[in-house]
Amino acid sequence: MRFLTTLIFALYFLPAIGQENGCCTYSKRQLIGIWHGVRMTEEPFANVSSKYYIFTKNALIRFYLNNDVFYKRKYGFTKEKQWHSIQNEDVLLDEGKFYVEYNTENKYVSTPHSFELDSVGMEAFNVYYEKLHDVPYAVLERMVSQSKKDSHDYIREFLNKDIREVISEKALVYDQGYNKTEFHLEKGDLIEVLLIRDDYVHFKNAKSSQQGFIKYSEINKKAPIASFDCSKARTTIEKAICSSPELSSLDLKLNQVYKRVKKLKGNTVRDNQVKWIKRRNQLHEPNLVDKLIDIYKERINELEKH
Repeated sequence: MRFLTTLIFALYFLPAIGQENGCCTYSKRQLIGIWHGVRMTEEPFANVSSKYYIFTKNALIRFYLNNDVFYKRKYGFTKEKQWHSIQNEDVLLDEGKFYVEYNTENKYVSTPHSFELDSVGMEAFNVYYEKLHDVPYAVLERMVSQSKKDSHDYIREFLNKDIREVISEKALVYDQGYNKTEFHLEKGDLIEVLLIRDDYVHFKNAKSSQQGFIKYSEINKKAPIASFDCSKARTTIEKAICSSPELSSLDLKLNQVYKRVKKLKGNTVRDNQVKWIKRRNQLHEPNLVDKLIDIYKERINELEKH
């Protein structure tokens, strides 16, 4: 009977005590994404709608749409007594604090920032933020502008998207059979590259979400973007992937399709993917790029049937 009484006390009263003391569990997964300023917590009528945070697993960017403030920082979770040194812990068993690393007089120091999360938002720096599921066009424009200024692709790093600009005055839009449609894009329009194929780009209009095809020659060129960092390509297969815009585009698409299907099918898809990678890595010259394009298309078609 004494054991039962103790068990009931532990189940019902100890969690409440923990909540009163402000104990909580936070995961980096909860922070990863785009956060849009909604209101000041102490001045509810102050306008913070131009303020944004974007978190990845280990870095964040903070910027405004209406001024030049834009910075990238490393961040992490750590214990209160160790806040001078960022730890890349994925879960924080403490009151909500993340630690941002600043470069001051060529010395890196970490500063603690308190935050609280609820089901839809986050409170930090006396501002309440809502998490966005879609990327506003104005945010893409701001990030493209900063990427040009800093010669760094923030959209690729923080949003994992291949965003390009139309460079022709008038770029005709084609259907999937490469027949001309009545639509066109104009110089400066932003598109998300979904796939590069046969000198055409399968795109999604970043503003209207319209999809179609335009000629590859009518968008700005970038270093190939694959599912991995092409600057670190070492193997023959990796170098071949990064040498071809079409192949690197297929590699990126395969990675996206695989992640989506793996959530539904689990280990079976993972095991098949491991076997496929082994088969892929056995390919060799001559015509290595063409061979890789063929098996990538085949694998994407297989996964999309799930």
